[in-house]
Order: sequence, then structure tokens, then C-alpha cells
Amino acid sequence: MRTAQACLSAELVRMCQRRATVGIQYAARFGDDNPIEGVAGSADVADRAPVGPGSVFLSCSCTKLLTSILILQFVDGGALRLDDSHRRFVPESPYPAEITIEMLLAHSAGVPNPMPLRWIHTQAQDAHFSEAEALAAALRRHPRLSSAPGARVGYSNLGYWLLGTCLERTSGRGFAALLQTNIVARLKLDAAALSCAFPNVTRAVRGHFPRWGVATALARTAASPEIWDGGDRDWLRLAPLTMNGAAFGGAFATASGYLAVLRDLLEPNPALLSTAIRRKLFEPYRDKRGRLWPVTLGFRIGEQDGERYFSKPGGGPGFSGDVRLFPGKRLATAWLRNVYAFSEAAIWAVSRRLDAAILRSADLSRKPGTAKDRKRRP
Repeated sequence: MRTAQACLSAELVRMCQRRATVGIQYAARFGDDNPIEGVAGSADVADRAPVGPGSVFLSCSCTKLLTSILILQFVDGGALRLDDSHRRFVPESPYPAEITIEMLLAHSAGVPNPMPLRWIHTQAQDAHFSEAEALAAALRRHPRLSSAPGARVGYSNLGYWLLGTCLERTSGRGFAALLQTNIVARLKLDAAALSCAFPNVTRAVRGHFPRWGVATALARTAASPEIWDGGDRDWLRLAPLTMNGAAFGGAFATASGYLAVLRDLLEPNPALLSTAIRRKLFEPYRDKRGRLWPVTLGFRIGEQDGERYFSKPGGGPGFSGDVRLFPGKRLATAWLRNVYAFSEAAIWAVSRRLDAAILRSADLSRKPGTAKDRKRRP
């Protein structure tokens, strides 16, 4: 029987051969076992430099999990309350004061979610970019709610952009600095493993779109022309870029960086959150009418092979990925690739394929009579 590592490596190579991606990076860890890591494909179609374990991807909406953790840290310390009005920190917001921090975290505030393909800028534009001005412009263009606050769950990048402003005005520090001190330093990670800074050119991964397809045609119509930067017969390459709002999608990362965050959330005494506030991160959200939704204050809730998981998928201009926890198995998984995904369903389809081998390995290694089980017997 092939090991989980061998199965994973073969599947990553197949994904590249089927042109499901240009390059991909995956990391998983079960219990106290050693991490399982895999890479395949290219960081850039132009030079075919291979993806390595230290290659850095734009992680898009996977960033929202980091934003949730930072918010809950401030709630834990008393600087914020979940029932605080967001306008306590963003008084210029056009949205009602009844919208709370908790509603923004759970995507239940009713804040609209316009397509963010124009909410990006290139590395060449970064020196003259103002995030505050970009957010103000977005709020002016989209002042009306899409639903009543607390009535239902509806995904919103703009809502998490507001949360980033709440963090910055509470702390007096930028989101990028908070990420480094409150997450990266606490976990003793390489600074580039989770960062809002454009990565070093030797570690940077370029984003790509399939050259043909409806999603690509829409993107070429909606996005600014300066983001496109060549490609080959199969792929359109993007210039080095990031999201305008760091808190909703601007973290550059490695899969192992996210794995470290997930693993800490499984620890008896996590470094990132107290055990009390960690429970809030995993509780299903209940709306104003008392209905439970398959979301928490940072995750989406799902099931694979009868096992409940907590997921934060991310997809954006040229990149996609997913981070998942299976608490019942003490399993954490993370993957990042340099190809756009049109929907969460498409992202979860990749996760199911990649995580399947790890889940099977976890089950087999714990069956009575296995070598690992026999070693535990008195």
C-alpha cells in the first residue's frame, strides 16, 4: 500500500499534468506526527521555475482566518467586544450602527459584496497606493446593504475590509504589523511564511488564469489592463499584485505557514488565543432569528467521509487555496496554488481530493492491530 506522502505527491503531479494548476503547495499534519508536505509544478509559466516548500503565494481570502484570529485576540484582551458597533471604530461608515463586530466576522451584517477584481493593485503601483482612500472610495460606491443586519449570512469582502480598519484604529498599528507581532512572532515562523509584504523575487509565485474560459473573459473585462503580464498558450500570467484590503485577502503565505496557525488552534493551550475565546471561533453562528448557519466567526463548516471540518477557502486574481481543520482527527491541512478558482465549490473539490489520502492514512494507522496501535498497548 502506498503511503499518504506517495499518494499526495502523485496527485499533485497529476493536477499539473491535467492543467488544473500551474503550481501547487500542500501541507498536512495529523496529531503529533511529522508534517506531510508536497509541491509540484511551476511558480511562473515564463521561466518554469519550480514551486518549492518556501515558495510564497498570495493567499487571498484565506487571509480572513488571520483577521478573525486578530479580532478575537483584541476581544480576549478587552479592547473590543463582539457586540460593539463597527461605527465605534469606523464612524464614517455608511452602514447602520446596529452592525456589530460579530456580524462582520460571521458575514451576517448585510454588507454588500461587489466583485473585487478591481480591488487590486500591482507591486509597481504599491508605493503610491493608499488603502484608506481605496476603502473610502469603495464605501462611497456601495453604500446600501444587501440584507438586514443579522438576518442571514452573505459573504462580504467589504465587511472584512471594515474589520481591518477596526483593528488598526483599536491598536494604532497597521494590519501588516499586527500580523507579524501577534501571529508570526508568537508561532516563531519565518516572517515570509505569513506577511503582507510583496515576497522576495526568488520566492514569489506568479498568479495565472486559464487562457480560455468564461471566468477569464469576465476577468479581462473587469480588471485593469496593467495586471496582465504575458503567459503561454495555456495560461495568462499576472503581474505581481495584491488585494487593496489587507484584511480581506492580502496575506502572502506558504502552506506550512497556515499549517502552523491551524495546528496551534488544536493545541490544549494555544499561543494565539485563550481556550475560552477559541471556543467562539468554532461555534456555529446563530442569526437574530435563532437560526444556525454552517459558519463560525472565521470558518465554514462541512463534512468529508463522515468527518466534520472547519474550512477557510480563498480565491482571487490568479490564486486559490484552502485551509481546513478536522478536530475529531486532530488533522490540519493547507494548500495554495497559482491559478484562479471561480467558486468555493471548485476549491472544496480540490481539498476533497488532496485530503482524502491523508484521512485514509489517519484511519488506517489507528486501526486495532496496526504497528502503531500495538506499540501503544501495555
